[in-house]
Amino acid sequence: MNGDPDIASNFGKQPLDITAQETTTFFPGTIWVVCFLANSIYVFVPQSSNCNAEHSFSLDDDGDKYKNADEIDNASNPCSSASKPKG
Repeated sequence: MNGDPDIASNFGKQPLDITAQETTTFFPGTIWVVCFLANSIYVFVPQSSNCNAEHSFSLDDDGDKYKNADEIDNASNPCSSASKPKG
């Protein structure tokens, strides 16, 4: 571990495959994950980097409907909508 927060967490179990799109293709910069047990495909879209990750119960810097404080308190990344608290 290098101390950097995970870019994605708690979105499914047993990923079957992961692929990322190059900047010169359709949906540039996106990351696609197929999860076998969830019978789902997850698409992670790059976001702007204007996140300050302030411990706040009113801010939601990544727009994922979880407040920054909830994400920080539950060890998920408040600057990534692909990372969400367990539960």
